[in-house]
Amino acid sequence: MQEALVGLNQTWKEQHRPPIRIRIGINTGEMVVGNMGAVGKFAYTVIGDSVNLASRLEGANVNITRHHGERAYYTQVRDEILGRELDRIGVMGRSER
Repeated sequence: MQEALVGLNQTWKEQHRPPIRIRIGINTGEMVVGNMGAVGKFAYTVIGDSVNLASRLEGANVNITRHHGERAYYTQVRDEILGRELDRIGVMGRSER
């Protein structure tokens, strides 16, 4: 997504449109995926503790980082990507470190 955004922002710059930045939070785990709601009012969504943690990781990205991944995720992909530990992030409602 970050790589695709470079080209999109270049196109938008040529059209005098403002660039956009995105932040990414990555986590693995169990979740519920699908159409949720009632007849006439439903949406395709993803819910669960794993999703909430990914959202918190995304929100922790500020000016220096663009993506955060949870430790269990990183151990699965460490041979494929370059990463480093930045700091511990406190997540309300979770005691795991």
